[in-house]
Amino acid sequence: MKLSPSISIIVPAYNAECTIEQALRAICSTSFEGLEVIVVDDASTDKTAEICSKFPVRLLRMTRNAGPAHARNMGAALATGEVLLFLDADTCLETGALEKIARAFGCDDGLDGMIGAYDDQPAAHGTISQFRNLLHCFVHRSAKRQASTFWSGCGAIKTSTFLAANGFDESYLRPSIEDLEFGYRLSRAGRKILMDSEIRVKHLKRWTFGSMMQTDVRDRGIPWTQLILRERFMPADLNLGMDQRLSVIGVFLALSLAVVGLFAASSLRMAALTAAFGMLMAVVVINRAFYRFLYVRRGPLFTANAIALHLFFYFYNGVAFVLGLFCWSYRSHPMRELRRRLSEIVQGG
Repeated sequence: MKLSPSISIIVPAYNAECTIEQALRAICSTSFEGLEVIVVDDASTDKTAEICSKFPVRLLRMTRNAGPAHARNMGAALATGEVLLFLDADTCLETGALEKIARAFGCDDGLDGMIGAYDDQPAAHGTISQFRNLLHCFVHRSAKRQASTFWSGCGAIKTSTFLAANGFDESYLRPSIEDLEFGYRLSRAGRKILMDSEIRVKHLKRWTFGSMMQTDVRDRGIPWTQLILRERFMPADLNLGMDQRLSVIGVFLALSLAVVGLFAASSLRMAALTAAFGMLMAVVVINRAFYRFLYVRRGPLFTANAIALHLFFYFYNGVAFVLGLFCWSYRSHPMRELRRRLSEIVQGG
């Protein structure tokens, strides 16, 4: 029996030879009838296209690398399904997810889109990879049912809604916040987007400390801050929940108190250091549900290491916010004028 509506899966891929085979095997193992799968090879220089050609998918090969936003838009332009399901090339769709998506759209004519979540068994080993993927899993599982944005790692949307919103912003040439920006436009237009953590994918990505910081600061934190300032919209959900904001403030207060303690007179040193430690403990208490989540799945040693990583995560995300604020201010009218004048002085000198 064919489920309605029809679904087109769109997978942008760039140099994804390490994960694309697993991702496509998971998609093609489904029994969902009439499924259309479109892979957009974003001018890969590895064996991505060769691997994709072994599967019953429609392969679109780009002549130049233009980023995942452009690749997804190109795939959507070819799609024939009533619903578009965007997946990353390093995710494996869980069995039964397509049926859940089709059922949700079939039962609610007013539903425009929905986003899923990573499962709690990430494929990549190592503390950094496990922490990063489990953090994402927990954040989505704890999110509000009514979503305020979109996620292209596992996000479904009506084709008509996607086209009406003009798709993803192609000015994002790297994997960045193109899905968040798209979600902001959907929210502003009053579209109904639901968060359903029962629709799951397994993340295959291996994270390193450097790649985690680069992604969170350069590709997400700074541009996301600029998006918030531009749109004047900061929903208290996902990574922007009030507990997350308080945690960032708490980590910076603790660091400030620690610095004061190191340079203060001996009579004040212990009090400042004690207050810094107390502030960090307050952040731990705020995030106790997440740490309990980790403890149950990975045990005490992993959780202890994850707490240290999480505190540092809050620190550099706070730095990213400040940098994003500076970049936004620098591009505002008064700063543009100052920059112009400085440029004239330098050139004239």
